[in-house]
Amino acid sequence: MSTQNIALRQDILATLVFYDQFSYPLTAWEIWRGLYQYPESMNQESRIQEEIRFSQLVEILKSDECIEKHVVFHEGYFFLKGREEIVKIRHERLLSSLKKYKKVTWFLKFMALLPFIRFIGICNSLAYKNARDESDVDLFVVAKSNRAHEARMLAGFFAALFRMRPTKHSSKNKICLSFFVDEDNLNLSSLRLGNNDIYFHYWVFHIQPIFEEENFWKNFCAENEWLSSFLQENMFSKEFFPLWRPWKFFLFFKHRLESLLQFFIQGKIRVWLLKFEEKKLSPKIKKIKNKNNDTRVVITPGILKFHPDDRREEYREFFQKKLQEILISNESQES
Repeated sequence: MSTQNIALRQDILATLVFYDQFSYPLTAWEIWRGLYQYPESMNQESRIQEEIRFSQLVEILKSDECIEKHVVFHEGYFFLKGREEIVKIRHERLLSSLKKYKKVTWFLKFMALLPFIRFIGICNSLAYKNARDESDVDLFVVAKSNRAHEARMLAGFFAALFRMRPTKHSSKNKICLSFFVDEDNLNLSSLRLGNNDIYFHYWVFHIQPIFEEENFWKNFCAENEWLSSFLQENMFSKEFFPLWRPWKFFLFFKHRLESLLQFFIQGKIRVWLLKFEEKKLSPKIKKIKNKNNDTRVVITPGILKFHPDDRREEYREFFQKKLQEILISNESQES
């Protein structure tokens, strides 16, 4: 077997192992689109990439003995052996995702009209149609330059007013406003846990645009071109959710309102608002925020990221351990 095919086999297994953590079987096309370019050493940036044809990947899936040893094909999906139940789980979560998106569409459209908001994307499990019925809706929001705090305060106020914020008792179909950046901070590479942060790579890859002004989605993709070092296809998909642009009439009044708010929200008033916002943070977030090299909670003028229960380390360790077990098993079989 050629060196390229051995590497491709490893990439296929890496991709399936990652998604297995989330009970998500993949079609051959999905494996090819999201094929993880697994580095030869987890300390390297990435190995040199070679373009993989879809037909080449399908041939490996069909004929490779090591793939056959660890991977099952059923009802159009590929997944690790012993995990047959996840096909049913994927179907159930697809229906749950469609219902969830339908229930929150009205608020997302309203939110798009709020001052300072330039882009709204759905992220995490709902972005790739794998949301649990009881889960909330995670958003990634881009704000006008130096107005991320104001954008989040406005979105939070109206989400609370319409009872769309998660509570201790229920988060189902609620809106999570835990990740805002401004238009000067579209490049998210600094928020990774090093070069082998596989969860964050896929998190960025799966962001689904809902609303944009001008060409923010195109600009976001360009700023995150670094992702192509780790994934086979750096094509940010729009295959599931519609990209919505409000009428220019509404945007005209939105921008006029922004100008008015900017006139009032400055100087001491803005300082007071930011201090008020900080006082409302939970003790857990206050303890973590802006620690050196800790990207779980980041609070700067251009980035607001509130993920105190970040599980990326846990996902990465599981991924590395499971994949190494499979690769060692393959080496034993071949020797």
